[in-house]
Amino acid sequence: MKDDELTNLNVGVFFDAPGWNHPDVFALHYFQRLIGDYRADKHTGFHLNAPSRQYNTMHSILGGLPDVTYQRCVYYAYSDTGLFGNYLIGNEVFATQMAYVSQMVLSDYASSVGQVEVFRARAKVFNELLSQESSAKQSREIAQQVFYWGRRVPRSEFARRISALDAGHLTRVATRHFWDKDISVVVWGPTHLLDAVAHYNRSWKRSTLGGYAQPYYEG
Repeated sequence: MKDDELTNLNVGVFFDAPGWNHPDVFALHYFQRLIGDYRADKHTGFHLNAPSRQYNTMHSILGGLPDVTYQRCVYYAYSDTGLFGNYLIGNEVFATQMAYVSQMVLSDYASSVGQVEVFRARAKVFNELLSQESSAKQSREIAQQVFYWGRRVPRSEFARRISALDAGHLTRVATRHFWDKDISVVVWGPTHLLDAVAHYNRSWKRSTLGGYAQPYYEG
């Protein structure tokens, strides 16, 4: 949706993902931490963090785009389906990069997942399990588990299931759900630089082929 009154461009790119009752649901939670969330004021030079020194692939790429200010990875699981993807905010100068970076990184994991990223995401999950959460967030998680699974999943079980996932397993999951798949794209704001690729064409289709999307990402 074109809206020239907005200062920044809002981009959402999502894959069809497993629901709560799918065997890969824990792997998708893992990928959510693997991609992580990005903020320009936290992950760039404002705090002496060089983008090239970020272990997270998504963060190292976004760190090189100075006017992309925010990225959030989300996973919404339901009974039989789900949505997995990224929401980004940034200046329209980087419209093409914001449109293609999410699926390019995710589908590239079908080729390989760095061991450093695996350990870092696992540590993030463990820290979240040990941290103090708000009662509202805990209640929501418990309600979802009881509704879809019929029971409360203790933190120890969640940690054990996450620990069983290695780089090879994550690569296979990425191949099943991210490689060469259809995507849903929503863009809101000054969309001038995206007009040439605003329809479903070869560039959007190839954007889920990992490194093959690089020419479209670079614009």
